Amino acid sequence: MRLGWAFAAGLLVPAAQLPSLPAASPSPPAWEVLHAPAPDARFPRLAGGSTALKDLRGRVVVLDFWTTWCEPCVAELPALHAFHAWARARGDVVLLSINDDTSARELARFLGAHRVRFPVLLMDAGNALRVEAYPTKLILDGKGFLRLRARGGPVPFDELRRRAASILDR
Repeated sequence: MRLGWAFAAGLLVPAAQLPSLPAASPSPPAWEVLHAPAPDARFPRLAGGSTALKDLRGRVVVLDFWTTWCEPCVAELPALHAFHAWARARGDVVLLSINDDTSARELARFLGAHRVRFPVLLMDAGNALRVEAYPTKLILDGKGFLRLRARGGPVPFDELRRRAASILDR
């Protein structure tokens, strides 16, 4: 039998003697009301080219910032699939999922394995929207103003739909 060792508190101890840490748990999203013009962010596409926020004016834009290593982000995938279908059927709402992983190849593999069918773009190099945590949702109105931000998750489909619809009603 092979015994694992770990470096803890400056000592080399058998790994079996270390306490197990709790798994990361999702946190309920904290929503903030915003009223600021969105910067002219441009997000690279996996297949080349890019998508600019200014090109989406006239529609409510829901930006979902995430990574593959973030458990709440991955847990949101079914809700995002449902939201994307709802948004496409409406035509006046668009979902852009912005991934901040470092390897486009690994991301493409992940998207295939999880059968992701909504648009996934890459984080802009300058992080123009100043995203500091994952998952983060930003909702822009049709004039290009930031209206809502949520940090944490997962965000259920019904809540995301309700929040986007509240921006449509303004």
